Amino acid sequence: MYDDFGNLTYVLSPEMEATTASVSTINSQLSELGYQYVYDQRNRLVEKKIPGKGKEYIVYNKLDQPILTQDALLNAQGKWLFTKYDVFGRVAYTGVIVNNASRITLQQIADSVGSQNVTKIDYAFTVGDKSMYYNNGAFPTSWITEIYTINYYDDYTFDKDGLSLPSSWDGQAILNYNNTSKLLTKGLATGSKVRVLGTSNWITTITGYDVKGRSIYVASKNNYLATTDVVKSTLDFTGKVDKTTTTHAKTGKSTITTVDTFTYDHVGRLLTQKQTIDTNPEQVIVSNTYDELGQLTSKGVGGKTTQSRLQTVDYTYNIRGWLKQINNPTSLGTDLFAFKLNYNTTEMGMGVSALYNGNISETIWRTANSETYGNRKRGYAYQYDALNRITEGGFRRANSTGSSFIEQTNEYNVTGIDYDLNGNIKHLNRRGVINSSNSIGDMDKLTYTYSSNSNKLQIVSDAGNDTYGFKDDLIGAGIDSTTDYTYDVNGNMTKDDNKGITSITYNHLNLLTKVTLNNGNISYFYDATGVKLKKIVSTGATTEYAGNYIYEGGDLKFFNQPEGYVEPENASNYGAGFNYIYQYKDHLGNIRLSYNDKNNDGDIDVTTDPNTNELVEENNYYPFGLKHKGYNNVQGAMRDHKYGFGGKEEQDELGLGWIDITARNYDPALGRWMNIDPLAEKFPEWSPYNYTMNNPINLIDPDGRAPEPPKNGIPQFIDNTGVYFWRADKKAYEQYKYTDSSREHYSFSGYYTVNSNSKAVGKSVSIDPNANNFKIEPAETSILSDLWNSPISRLAVPDKISFSLSTSVTAIAGVSEELSFNWITRGHDASLVPYVTATTGVQAGPNVSGDALVGVGIGYFPTTDLRSLNPGDASNGLLGWNAYGSVDAGAGLGGSITGSVGFSGKPLISSPTWINAGIAGGASIGAGGTGGVSYSFPVFKSQYEKE
Repeated sequence: MYDDFGNLTYVLSPEMEATTASVSTINSQLSELGYQYVYDQRNRLVEKKIPGKGKEYIVYNKLDQPILTQDALLNAQGKWLFTKYDVFGRVAYTGVIVNNASRITLQQIADSVGSQNVTKIDYAFTVGDKSMYYNNGAFPTSWITEIYTINYYDDYTFDKDGLSLPSSWDGQAILNYNNTSKLLTKGLATGSKVRVLGTSNWITTITGYDVKGRSIYVASKNNYLATTDVVKSTLDFTGKVDKTTTTHAKTGKSTITTVDTFTYDHVGRLLTQKQTIDTNPEQVIVSNTYDELGQLTSKGVGGKTTQSRLQTVDYTYNIRGWLKQINNPTSLGTDLFAFKLNYNTTEMGMGVSALYNGNISETIWRTANSETYGNRKRGYAYQYDALNRITEGGFRRANSTGSSFIEQTNEYNVTGIDYDLNGNIKHLNRRGVINSSNSIGDMDKLTYTYSSNSNKLQIVSDAGNDTYGFKDDLIGAGIDSTTDYTYDVNGNMTKDDNKGITSITYNHLNLLTKVTLNNGNISYFYDATGVKLKKIVSTGATTEYAGNYIYEGGDLKFFNQPEGYVEPENASNYGAGFNYIYQYKDHLGNIRLSYNDKNNDGDIDVTTDPNTNELVEENNYYPFGLKHKGYNNVQGAMRDHKYGFGGKEEQDELGLGWIDITARNYDPALGRWMNIDPLAEKFPEWSPYNYTMNNPINLIDPDGRAPEPPKNGIPQFIDNTGVYFWRADKKAYEQYKYTDSSREHYSFSGYYTVNSNSKAVGKSVSIDPNANNFKIEPAETSILSDLWNSPISRLAVPDKISFSLSTSVTAIAGVSEELSFNWITRGHDASLVPYVTATTGVQAGPNVSGDALVGVGIGYFPTTDLRSLNPGDASNGLLGWNAYGSVDAGAGLGGSITGSVGFSGKPLISSPTWINAGIAGGASIGAGGTGGVSYSFPVFKSQYEKE
């Protein structure tokens, strides 16, 4: 629902829409099932209410920048988060104030303040509890109790905590290293300071740039963890990274230096990455091969440069470019793991339908692990409802010859999944291990009960096994009727009786800080941006997260590399060397098999002898992420790596059983989150506690904020019925409101480029993390589009046609004014509605002249294809600086010939945007040539800054 000004005021979730509300219940139902928004007289959002969460408030300055925010937890504490900006609108510093005043009162104070920004100064000045190199300008100047973050720009005059920049790195000069000139680093972020919450410790970072303004040197010092990290990059002339040198130092430990080198093919695709740690032999991390379509067809993984690769991973795609296989499960050969995806075919004999909308019908895998039942193929066959939510996953394994799949008393099946209208799970059944003898039975038969008219889970009752899989606090038969879960005012879970959790506390970022259980507690520590730094368990176990380096009990446990992780041979003596553990992942990024060439012979030995077996760990998963038990064991596994589902950390201390997915914690036994989605407003038709729209076979949630297709080059499907679509990083769809008969529809139109020049025409496209735009052009229109954008057509019909009214006066020096109506004919910004600009210029010429003219003009954008531009690039190119010249024909009724080059904001620094020519006629006095510079600004924004 919208107000009279077009502002969105209410969004009702499907459960709310289907509920009959009365006058007495409407407010409570809206509170739990509706999105509510309030605006001020300037149409600024000042209050909002997310379902299941308390009200949030926003206060603005006169520039419409948000300066104070408060959620329900902060409101109960009388606190507000504040943000202060510099004169360019960049965030200078943030923190917290203590003030119980209402939003309206604080907004009135903000409206009365003169200064809207802070000023960078050359000396230390204390604001709140922190010394910094900014003044205390802009509201709020009082009530500041803590500073959380400080950002510095333009120069290096600030407290760098002992960090410094060299004059150069690897032959690349570093700008402003000695701070003698501030000009070259103007506009660049030069450093930052981030508080470790609950302490007086800070993390300081400085960034150095090359002469092209590209970051090549980043140093960071963490006083809380006593670590210093430096990353130095060597770039080629196009900006690609040729080499990185990373040094990591921790007080009391030896420094680790890691050098990574990269090679690319002629179109910039990564070919090889090699890595050296200290003085150890160089390792080949990965060696990639691509086909003619740019698809990754194989990669060699691991091994010294003098050896063959430890594994060669082959990728197979269908005609649409969708991933079909990782190696071949039917013919494993020397491969350690193989994985297959079926879409519109089936082979397991489970009776599921072949699917034609991009949903996955079956997944099949096989490993070289020779434990129970040998290395047989295993797989799941999936069923979905009309909204593409999974309803069943049937498990089977192959017979001993691998010729067919056989039924095994429903091992590891997931059945009976159903949902309410918001996507909250109502029932879920699992088969699995039910005792220490690995017997298979009804592990979980779950019934979910929710608070009335709410997405909040209240009770889960398990009619299956009570101690394996989901663990119910009600032991034995019967229906659990006692409330298991409670929540705070921000919708965060605060109690879980089933796990024996008596309380959970959170910080202002809604990140858990302490979990108290019947058998102990776990404390967590973060910096002010939400990065986890430490975990302390009451048993005495301590884990430190120093960026890429993970310490346990004060000793280095491992650090990551692109194809797995690295462990020290001896945590007390890095000189003993390092072990590379490599990992196979499935299409979702789940870690399935880990291996390590511990005898360094260039080959992976698979044996039943724990002393010689080089398979480290195998993991397989139910839909929604719970691990299989009872068969995926490894003889003599060297270690239990606590990262598996989605590559995220499993929180298994004290029986917690959660997975830390950055912004939130996830319970794979329940298939739902314990906190409200920070981006819930993007998905109002879904419960803010749902996991990946209940389609965990197709989607991932990489940071706990939003589901998305896996970003590993795997294509995503397109369903022309509109039942289900998904978006990539940037909006690449036209959205239509859902109706009673169909939920939400997306359609695609326009031209589509991936990376630089490769065209994707049709109805599917590989999702590439380096792609700029995700837009699809129907195949039947591609020929006309190519013809219209051909060089011949561009010569016949310019990229831009304009009509202008102008006047100018010159007596050696002078001024000009112009009003111009511009039609762009190609690319995303083509429009029948003109872009209207006003231009003011200064000019000089040898004569005295003046004119008032009516003109027409043409323009060309200096690119080979306007379709390759981002939406808004061409229209925004009409704005900004122009260098122009004209020749005036004479006195009386005269005219002129004009030409100009646009630079969109930065004259003579950025590349030209438009190259223009025109002719004009009208009243004229004098004759001669003039030249100058001008600046254009919008009069009517047709599509400027279009997404």
